[in-house]
Amino acid sequence: MKKVQHHSINMEIARRNLGSSMRILQSDLTVAQKNPVRFSLDAFLANLRASIGCLAVAEPDSPELCHIIHLTIQATTALYAVAATNQGTVTVTFENEPTISVPAKGPGSYAGIRNWYPGFFCAMICRDTGALDALAHVPIELLRHSGLPADECQYLFADTLQGMWKREKDVPKRLLEAVKATNPSQTSVDQDYILNMVLPTMELLYNFLLLDKTGFNTALEHALLRHKQYWSNKERTNDPFGYLALGPLALASFAYDINFPIEVESEYLPMRLVRGDCRQ
Repeated sequence: MKKVQHHSINMEIARRNLGSSMRILQSDLTVAQKNPVRFSLDAFLANLRASIGCLAVAEPDSPELCHIIHLTIQATTALYAVAATNQGTVTVTFENEPTISVPAKGPGSYAGIRNWYPGFFCAMICRDTGALDALAHVPIELLRHSGLPADECQYLFADTLQGMWKREKDVPKRLLEAVKATNPSQTSVDQDYILNMVLPTMELLYNFLLLDKTGFNTALEHALLRHKQYWSNKERTNDPFGYLALGPLALASFAYDINFPIEVESEYLPMRLVRGDCRQ
């Protein structure tokens, strides 16, 4: 069993951020019930992601972790339903919470690709087929029209993941195009992120599609090491978004379900989540 150690984080900061995020989440849910017009799914998702990371390192065995991941999935699918039309309202159901109606908004910056990836990966971790179906049918053009800059390879990879879930035949070709687009000559928004976070996850998917168990574990170790390298930067080290490796974790979950041995151990990759403890 190979091990990838977590990057150094300040646990006091993680616990303090956890308490703050959880208080904000409860406040957001109260606003959602009393005044849905003021409820921001975008801000809600940011707090959910922070809570997932902080829980994973501060209280890794807490049952609350699964609850927060489920809320993330529900909020993400709701967000893209809200973005799909600018007429009427969208009914949103959060786990253990009353149903609310959120005004439709149409495309906007909140519906960019930065919210799609975490939601899709969380749905993979929870094996939530309904959410995966919904997110796999979010038009890539809707993600593009968010107004926020992103490199083309990120849209191509999202399209590849959608095709994988829908079992479309040209997924290998799509993945190849996405990998080609990670070339530094074609990226300008965040090359460091692409090379350390996106490209290693693409390589992991490549080995998954080949059903190459040895190659998958080699790519998994590499992806976690690059994740560690990216989040070890002093400006990022205590950012809860980096406490888990969501993309590798999601693909490891799918691999586990088809009997791939997972031969890499890391706090970035909690085995309880890989095994499906948060399964829907």
